[in-house]
Amino acid sequence: MEINKKHKYNLGSALALVVGNVVGAGIFIKNHVIIENTGSVYLTAATWTIGGLIIIAVALALLEIISAKKNDNNGGVVGWATSFVNHRFGRTVMWFMHWIYLPIMIMSLAYYGAYYTLPSVGMSVSDPDSVWVTMAITIIYILLFGFVNALTFKPGNSFQMTAIILTLIPLIIIIIFGLCGKNAHNISESHTYLHSKGFASIIISLPSVLFAFDGFYYVTNIKSELKNPNKNLALSLFFGLLFVAILYILISFALFSIKLNGDVRGSAIAFSKATFNEYFNYFVDICIVMGALGGLNGYILSGGHMIRHGARYNLLPLKKHLVKSTKIGTPRGSTFMLMGISLLFTVFAFTFGYFSHIKGAQNGVFNFVNDLSNWQTLIIFMFIGVIIFGAAVNRFTKKVDVKRQWYFWPAAVIAIASLSIIPIWNIVSVIHGAFTNGSDESQDIILLTLLIFFAFVIAVGSYWEKIYKLFSHREYGEKEWD
Repeated sequence: MEINKKHKYNLGSALALVVGNVVGAGIFIKNHVIIENTGSVYLTAATWTIGGLIIIAVALALLEIISAKKNDNNGGVVGWATSFVNHRFGRTVMWFMHWIYLPIMIMSLAYYGAYYTLPSVGMSVSDPDSVWVTMAITIIYILLFGFVNALTFKPGNSFQMTAIILTLIPLIIIIIFGLCGKNAHNISESHTYLHSKGFASIIISLPSVLFAFDGFYYVTNIKSELKNPNKNLALSLFFGLLFVAILYILISFALFSIKLNGDVRGSAIAFSKATFNEYFNYFVDICIVMGALGGLNGYILSGGHMIRHGARYNLLPLKKHLVKSTKIGTPRGSTFMLMGISLLFTVFAFTFGYFSHIKGAQNGVFNFVNDLSNWQTLIIFMFIGVIIFGAAVNRFTKKVDVKRQWYFWPAAVIAIASLSIIPIWNIVSVIHGAFTNGSDESQDIILLTLLIFFAFVIAVGSYWEKIYKLFSHREYGEKEWD
């Protein structure tokens, strides 16, 4: 039951977790999605820029929250929710993390890794049987990284560093060839192949950007295992996100430096095929896979710590199973639980995606996984917005002792406003689309159904102690819970 106090991580490890959890499949997968939404080279770059500024504002606001003395233990976003809002809200966030957010992130990243693994096994995504091969590879990735992080420490940490390096290499090469080479003048020409859909399309695209940046705050889950935690957390969050934001903005321009039609503009794969030989193309495929698997490894590594923390503080059921750890302190029970839920989501996503788009099964699965990942990310950022609002209120109530930062107020205002407008705009758009006759009506109905399901899980988590008492006739916290 004791939280492991042995320091395992330094500033380099924390920075690697921030960059590793952020830089991955997001820039490769979501860039083309954003292009389809905006229909503009410049609006696409603006989307990445605005999204990056929002994320940096969120991180700066969180630095004051992280300094709270009540949060010296692990827990991250759940600990913040409990301290700066209340215990019920903390439990609600923990439930969503446990049952929805972490499993879907793990499933999504494993799927993206599997999707780009197909060329390595001699298959194309257009092959009718590729969807089931992708499903098998997805399951293998979840099991492999789940077992590694549940039973040991060093392999997962070492893989994180390797994945970061292999992911950054092609991105830097793309920036150099795209912005510094002879094709740089094609960027403005690329804009003529697209049809701008207006500034509002940026707001619709921002959930994809949030997904691409998501995961930076997971380094806080290992706060108690960091050397000089407050300083190293602040440095790793700020400089890690600033680096990634600049990287994404540069890449969003560089990918448009090749002369291709509008259907494939903004694709890293198309860029490498048009610019380099087949060997480098293969290398880019491998790096995309490593980027996805690096994110997968990071979420399993840090997510297991979060779930174990939630169980220790009676925020989750099955406590005696979730708190189990190995002799070296790795969260065995919680990691195995995440694996199980992620596998269930994998089966569901592939089955639903396949039978809803039989003629284009792989596209059906891809689109469904993309929607799942975007919306659950949007909800978790809504929670973070509420936490930052709670921290703003705390400036007056002084309920939680924090180290006040001069930049908190401007960062908090930007973060709260952005994390309110983005979800409200997107939710209203989905509701409107679900009840109007349009080409995307069926997709909006699916998205609305997902939102209702997510809301149900949130409600159960918020009022679990009453539901538990209603069906078990026992008070919250008795043996069945503990």
